[in-house]
Amino acid sequence: MTNRFGQSLVVEPTVKTSSSFFDYNCTLPLGFGVNDGDIYLSVYGLRDKLDNLIGYSTLRLETSGFTSMIQVGYSLDIPSITGVEGFYSYPSNVPVQTDIEIITIRGKGFGDNAQQLVGVIEYGNGTSQLHTITMAHHIMVFMEYNPRLAVVDRPVRVTLRRTATDNVEHPFTVMPIQLPPPLLSVFVPTPTACSPSPSSSSVNCTGNGQCTFDGCLCNSGWSGFFCESTVINVDQPTFNQTSPIIDIIVKDNATTVIRSVIAVVAIRELTMDGTVFQEYIPKIWTLNVTTPNNINNTNSSIELKYQTILQQTKTLVKVTIEWFAVDSQVEFANQTINIPATSTKISIGISAYPFDTVTNTLQVVLKTSVEATYDSECSSREYGYGGDKQNNLDWIKLNIDDKSLWGQFIRRGILDDRIATINNQILTDYIDNSTSSSSSSSPSSSYTTNYIGLDVPYYNTYVQLDPNFVHLINVDGGGGDMSDSTCKTPTSGLTIGQIAGIVVGCIVAAAIAIASTMYIIRKRKWNKSKKKMDLKLKRASTS
Repeated sequence: MTNRFGQSLVVEPTVKTSSSFFDYNCTLPLGFGVNDGDIYLSVYGLRDKLDNLIGYSTLRLETSGFTSMIQVGYSLDIPSITGVEGFYSYPSNVPVQTDIEIITIRGKGFGDNAQQLVGVIEYGNGTSQLHTITMAHHIMVFMEYNPRLAVVDRPVRVTLRRTATDNVEHPFTVMPIQLPPPLLSVFVPTPTACSPSPSSSSVNCTGNGQCTFDGCLCNSGWSGFFCESTVINVDQPTFNQTSPIIDIIVKDNATTVIRSVIAVVAIRELTMDGTVFQEYIPKIWTLNVTTPNNINNTNSSIELKYQTILQQTKTLVKVTIEWFAVDSQVEFANQTINIPATSTKISIGISAYPFDTVTNTLQVVLKTSVEATYDSECSSREYGYGGDKQNNLDWIKLNIDDKSLWGQFIRRGILDDRIATINNQILTDYIDNSTSSSSSSSPSSSYTTNYIGLDVPYYNTYVQLDPNFVHLINVDGGGGDMSDSTCKTPTSGLTIGQIAGIVVGCIVAAAIAIASTMYIIRKRKWNKSKKKMDLKLKRASTS
């Protein structure tokens, strides 16, 4: 049997009804011969008693008076599947938000009423389930399925039938597709600048360190992105028992002058356009405090280990805060990081998270702030970016007068045993409901704060992040000369601009007064000289 497209179907006789008659029974493939309604017949392999072979083509059957064609048709009421799209298999170690996904079924005879269709899927693991049909429109159907039950390399049978004709169905076999790997950001290391300006006059690492591929390795006692500031020795930070918040105090002659707060405040799932899909603000943390007496790393004077479970998930979040008593070096993501004495490093680890889609990202929100306990003059904020200024934050400085809290944000992370790019950004619109403050709050001369988002791409099992913070003294200027400065109003009630205007006005007025005085004196001298000359001329004319 052959259709008009040249597709053939060979049928063997099944029953011999007499010495010269045979019956042929077969089930036609779905859609075979329905395009023009005809199936063309031919017979071959006939043999007589003398073993002579003969066959009849379609044309010979017709000219010999035999039946050469079979007319076929199909019903518009019987669902016929021609293809299934989007049938994936999710391994058990892949976290997803739900076990229900949607497949697209294409074919004919579906009608436009999903309530009149029954969908059945026979999974490769032996499970057979009825599934909800969410939409039907004649040639297309959307139906739910469970990707956890689908097994790679095992065929799945998808069947649609009408409730009024339960015994009429045309199953379609499909092979599940392994869930495609997420679009992970591939880390490509690039050299880090060692001076704030590429000009030849710039000195690498301000002459206080060594320039490497990963940036400046500062000499002991110096820190900052370009080793431009000296390190302030601070005592062990005080810490919160119920949340990963530390309070670092800078003293001057045993008097507290600067208080700094570093905290992990939230974890958010973001869509591709940056919209917050889900936000978690953990309230219940457990804390384990260790010291050099019971940990292997003798360079760490104190280690605070916080952990919590995100609400309505199984995702474990671990925040480890270390305070170093001596200068140290830490290896993270194939990068050497200098840790000055009395500085603080934060490590953030997150286990498998049920992303809604593989294109979403996870964002860890950090809060950093500094506050003066004395009548300070100015506060300011500085930022250092690498490339794109939207999400490639390398470091921040929160300054009060000549003292700073410097934070370094490594644009590398460890995702599922591999190094990947981590985007860090300043959050200008974040609202911290726990403190009734926001990132858009105006700083004062004695207080400034920032919220930083560490953006993590999709991952499967775990992620590790590693920012660190140091207190510095700015050698090359006070806070009032920094970018984004806020200085206190002078006691006279006049702003700096007003004072500058008054000074300029006084100088201009004084200059005008001096010039006017000189002009008057010179004019008087000229008039006096003119009178003497006129008198001499008059005497000469009379004589």
